[in-house]
Amino acid sequence: MRIREILVASVCVCATGVVSGQQQAQDRGVQRTAASTTGATAATAAASNTPTPGLPAVIGSIDMDAVFKNYEKVKLMSEEMQAKALAKQNELQKMVADMKAAAEKQQSLAPSSPEFKKFDQQLTQMKIQAEATQESARKDLAEAEAIALAGLYREIQAMSSRVAVWRGMNYVVKVSNEPLTASEPNAVMAAMSRTVVFSDPRNDITPQVVHFLNQEFRKTAGAQARPAAATGAGAAAPAAAPARGN
Repeated sequence: MRIREILVASVCVCATGVVSGQQQAQDRGVQRTAASTTGATAATAAASNTPTPGLPAVIGSIDMDAVFKNYEKVKLMSEEMQAKALAKQNELQKMVADMKAAAEKQQSLAPSSPEFKKFDQQLTQMKIQAEATQESARKDLAEAEAIALAGLYREIQAMSSRVAVWRGMNYVVKVSNEPLTASEPNAVMAAMSRTVVFSDPRNDITPQVVHFLNQEFRKTAGAQARPAAATGAGAAAPAAAPARGN
């Protein structure tokens, strides 16, 4: 029994030593794996924190004044706004004429008569109505003009983006191609305050933007659009239109 116990104890001790050795080897393997994983994670984190290089700047230019001047829709909307303003002006002139007629009729009456006082009240009401109509017309026309200009600017901005992408540009700056007139001090000061002093005409997208805007406007407006003579910024027609949505 004593020998058997010694043998069993020896076997247990040996087995424990083997297990202990295996466990140490596994622990060292786990440590190496953890260290490798930690290093890879750190490398990945470092790579993710590296900023992505930006694209080289390809800059185009556009003359917004020339676009508004040559975009046929601007001319049509301007005519519509003038027609609305003229209609309001005629309405106000009629009210003024009615007030004048009432005032002349009042002058033929005795100041102490009931009819004179009645005309006096009537003229006061007509004056209040005319002033209210004038103020309302001013606000309505100003709001309509602001809405129209905002819509036009969005159309021009969208077309400028399409043309710029089509030509491989990622920036478009606003310039002025208006010739400098030394006899006009305000024009000289405005020219001196421009941000862009020089821009290469080959990168000017103004003619193409005007061409495509007018082209699309004529398709949608139909008979309302009256094609203008090819002058100024709208004269040069590009070889092909940019794909819609670019």
